[in-house]
Amino acid sequence: MNEIRMRSSKATIYRLVLGALFRLARPFKRRFILILALALAGAGCDLVQPLIYRTVINDVAGLFVERPSAD
Repeated sequence: MNEIRMRSSKATIYRLVLGALFRLARPFKRRFILILALALAGAGCDLVQPLIYRTVINDVAGLFVERPSAD
């Protein structure tokens, strides 16, 4: 029974702390959204970068490699 009370007490404290943090962060909501958008854009650019490198390397390698003739 005591263990259940401790779990309940920890959950209550956790909710209270999170609620206080959200209330403190509310005035900065737009900044958080901007930071999230920039982080997602950066992650997207990191995912696209290897595709660009692959295309460039394949184009440059094609200049030095002769293609077999279709005789």
